[in-house]
Amino acid sequence: MLDETTKIKLHIGRVLIDHIAERYSRIIDIVYELFQNSIDAEAKLVVLDLDQRKKSRNLTVWDDGIGFDQRKASHIFSKVGQSVKKEGKYFGKHGIGFFASLGKCEEFVVISCAKGSTEYREWTFNTAEILATADNLAVRTRSRPDIIHVSDTRPLPRGVKEKVSWRTHVYVRNFTNDVKKSLLPTAEKLFEEIEQRFGQKMRENDVAISVRLIDEKGKPDTKTDKARKFTGQELPSLTLEDVKKKRGSVAFNMGLARKTQKGYEGKVVIGEMGNISRVTMDDFEQSHGRAVAKSALEMLTSGIFEGEILSQTAKIHPNRRSFVDDDHLLWLVEAMEQWCAKHGKKYFDEVRDDREDERLQKAGLESMRNIAEILKEFEPLFQPVLADIKKGTVGDEHAALAKSRIEGKQPEKSKSTEGEGGGGDNGHGSDKRGGQPRADHHPLTVTGPKGKRRTIVRDDSKGLQLAYMAMEIDEPYVFERQFGRLTINTLHPDWVNCEGDERKWKQYQELAWMVVLAREGFPADASICESQARDTLHLVAHLLRISSMFGAVRKGK
Repeated sequence: MLDETTKIKLHIGRVLIDHIAERYSRIIDIVYELFQNSIDAEAKLVVLDLDQRKKSRNLTVWDDGIGFDQRKASHIFSKVGQSVKKEGKYFGKHGIGFFASLGKCEEFVVISCAKGSTEYREWTFNTAEILATADNLAVRTRSRPDIIHVSDTRPLPRGVKEKVSWRTHVYVRNFTNDVKKSLLPTAEKLFEEIEQRFGQKMRENDVAISVRLIDEKGKPDTKTDKARKFTGQELPSLTLEDVKKKRGSVAFNMGLARKTQKGYEGKVVIGEMGNISRVTMDDFEQSHGRAVAKSALEMLTSGIFEGEILSQTAKIHPNRRSFVDDDHLLWLVEAMEQWCAKHGKKYFDEVRDDREDERLQKAGLESMRNIAEILKEFEPLFQPVLADIKKGTVGDEHAALAKSRIEGKQPEKSKSTEGEGGGGDNGHGSDKRGGQPRADHHPLTVTGPKGKRRTIVRDDSKGLQLAYMAMEIDEPYVFERQFGRLTINTLHPDWVNCEGDERKWKQYQELAWMVVLAREGFPADASICESQARDTLHLVAHLLRISSMFGAVRKGK
């Protein structure tokens, strides 16, 4: 006895749009897909125009690639859900990217002319018409004799003013708005997003892209460039092999990003070997961040590194924003954590220390200027302390420093900046004129953390020095009266509890100065003792941590 069957009838238009809308849910996904199609078509130039004005939310992408004709279009339309591109050589693997705009716009129009042909042809995809079609889905198409390529030797038809340089032109009319669009406010940012995903193929094919964004107020913003390899220092390539479980290899082609005025802005992308498409670290973190160690995520998203991580066995998900969740993805994550722990950490720590040093210099200098103002206001009270401090000079006539110590200059003549090294007064920066210190001048200096002499910023002030050092002692600071130097212990819990907040740093060190100067300003038999001074600082440090009046930010606000 034969089994009975029940027919299933699908609403083709609805299924197609729902499926595509799920996969390409954001306008930026459509941008990536259209750009990818241009790369697949061997384009050397891709031009993208995104108009975000409410009355004209339109997207245009055109390229000078190989184009396609009616025969190729028919082949593409008959293979929806299947790839019509060779895996490895081309990006496309799923066969629906051509229809990516469906469901995100009123309609999109594709015009193309195959290389070697002279006929331009147009296809119109109208969302409402497709939604109304239950079966036998078809799209409108027509010839465009009014469009002629620059390589065509025929004369221009009547009414046609000029020839075109593009082979394929896609026009997306009245696209729907979404949140992701607002996250790309500049042409530079959109260029970087495209470069992250397709940089390798862009470099390989020497592709130039031109991006123009028009904001909601009608202001244009343009970026034209080619993909860059590394902006900074290229690191040695490394491949990790899973010997025990035979899950293949993971290759790391990484570099250290160049520091810009905004800091480090390097980007890391992740992909699979043999597939040119890439997943950004932002997308990877969003999809798989819980599986990755926090320290590794911090390194790879810090902007300090740039480059790509390629897995031999892990597969990119069809949405191109994540990976297929399996044991091969687990090995990819393990390899990323290994690289970070054994290779990336030393570079990351160096840059992080430099970052902290720069922030300490800034906070220290601002605090010392505030202290200088207080000393000026209450000079008689602190005169005994200031009299014991070494005096030096800073200015146009100050003694020349050893060349190895000069790190840079600041525009103000009353300041100088020194680096690591010897020379001078045991590295303390005391300068003399004619062998004698200037009586009315006290240089102010700020030194770096962890006991390592880093940048010293000197200002025309009262002769006090502020330093930072990681000291394994119980005291929150050490004050050397003969040098007027207060050294903050960066390992002390009170300092650690400032949580890297520059405002708390400044408040803490300024309070430390007040405690020290008040203590030093009293005679030796005063009732205020050193332990009381430090207990006072500890209590205030606790307020810094918990009180919004002292700079703490309450959670949830």
